[in-house]
Amino acid sequence: MNASDYCDFVWAAKRGRELMARIAFNTLGRHADYPVDVSELRVLAPENRAAVNAFLDWATLHKDYRLGPPNHWRMKSLAKAKLKASERAKDA
Repeated sequence: MNASDYCDFVWAAKRGRELMARIAFNTLGRHADYPVDVSELRVLAPENRAAVNAFLDWATLHKDYRLGPPNHWRMKSLAKAKLKASERAKDA
């Protein structure tokens, strides 16, 4: 699943959108800003895990790909809440 299709899937998902958005940024080179712990993956629904796996397969072949507008903006708005929580954890 290419990045554009993955972004559309994440945007339409009913659950796990924040985590899947962070996975996208983490995979596409922003791992310091959007950390993902492997233990978080267990909360994803099976269809969301399948989409993540398909996206990760695509990303291994396109390592230099970066999200551009409008997908970058949409995904960033989803991942932002989790990023703020992780920033608070760093300060503690």
